[in-house]
Order: sequence, then C-alpha cells, then structure tokens
Amino acid sequence: MMLSLAAALSMAMAMPMASDGPVKKYDGGWDLYKNDDNCALLRSYAGDTILRIAYYPKEDTARVSVIDGQLKGVVDGASYKFQLYFVNGEKIDKGWGTVNFKGVKFPDLGSGYKFAVSGKTFLADMGKNRLLGIMDGDDVVESLKLDSLSDALVGLEACSLGVG
Repeated sequence: MMLSLAAALSMAMAMPMASDGPVKKYDGGWDLYKNDDNCALLRSYAGDTILRIAYYPKEDTARVSVIDGQLKGVVDGASYKFQLYFVNGEKIDKGWGTVNFKGVKFPDLGSGYKFAVSGKTFLADMGKNRLLGIMDGDDVVESLKLDSLSDALVGLEACSLGVG
C-alpha cells in the first residue's frame, strides 16, 4: 500500500518518482526514491499523513510536501504563509521564520501543503532535530517526528551525487 500512496502523491504533485519503488528502506519508515533530477525521502505517519522531502542537488533546493487526510479548508493552489520550526528536546529553532507554502488537494489522499527552501541548509537542520513543525500564528498546522532520520539523510545525500 505504501507504494500506491507514494505513486499517487508523486503523480498528483508532478514530481516524478521511480515507478519500481524505493531504492532503499530505512528505520523509522523512511523510503528513499531516486529520480532523474532529485532524490526523495518519503514517510507515512499514523493516520493519513505523508511527508515527502525531495532534494534537487543541481539547484540545491529541498521541495517538501505534507499531505494530511485530516486537514480541512485547504485551497488547492492557494498561497499560505506559515512559520517553520524545528524542535530538539526543549530547544525550539524558529530560524526559518515565515515560509511561503502552496495548498494542494488530492481526492484520494487528502489536503496538504508544499514549500521549497535551501536544500543543504534544510537537510542539515532536519538531521539535528527531532521534530518538524508548521505553525499559523499560535495554531499548530502540522507537527512531524523526525526520529530515525540520520541514516536516511546519509542515503539521500549519497543518492543525490548521482542525479541532476
């Protein structure tokens, strides 16, 4: 079922993903995909939440998508401004500040958001933190654990040497 979710998400987002499935699976539910111009990590969370982090080495960009079947009121294609933060223990890193997001809707997967940021910097922040959060003022939009990510990030970086 994971492959069908991944395939549906990649087709709907116009971000190609290898049709033969992940090139490697990592602890914590992280799957690595290799494409012509990017490598991507994909993880499904309890419920219907999916996090996809695609790294495009040629442009040093990370394109991140969060799809959550429980999100309501998201307008497909609409622009949103949310605060992006990372958490490691009691330490909250709000250094990313406000980031531009786009709304996305998929009939079979739910609604969500996507955004693009500086690739290497974002991946480094992900690697040293335990949680990725998206906030709208004082309201938490998404809060996603990044546990067991370090090995998957090493795989993503190695994969990216062969694309783009």
